[in-house]
Amino acid sequence: MLLKSSVPVILATLALVAASACGVSAAPPAEPPHLPVTVSDVRLIHPTAGPTPTPYLVVTPVTEKAVPPGEGVFGERCAVCHGRAGEGGIGPALNTDDFAQKFSADNDLVDVLRNGADGMPGFDNRRITDQDMKGLVTYIRSLVEELNP
Repeated sequence: MLLKSSVPVILATLALVAASACGVSAAPPAEPPHLPVTVSDVRLIHPTAGPTPTPYLVVTPVTEKAVPPGEGVFGERCAVCHGRAGEGGIGPALNTDDFAQKFSADNDLVDVLRNGADGMPGFDNRRITDQDMKGLVTYIRSLVEELNP
């Protein structure tokens, strides 16, 4: 009786040993990190070993993404009112020639960003550091340049 109940265990063990000898892993491949990828970074793999191979995706993550200075601060502090591309919403559009002319001097733009205007809150040094403010001004200027290359 003991022998009959051991047969399934022995067969399962032998199957795992045989599979590992053939290079087949019982575990699925590790899940790739969740990073931005492009279509050219993804390829479909069809394993050849095993009775019923399961295709899986291998994703090559983008390890470095050039983020313009100030884009993160803009996304956190400004986009909710001014739109992701500065197109406007609750607040005025920042990607227009009119805006660029009205705030042609960086100091004028920094003054509004620090002190607020027309319902917009100001962002003091505790909320946006001087270094981040420089990046933010550069990024806001780039929004107009994207519109008028």
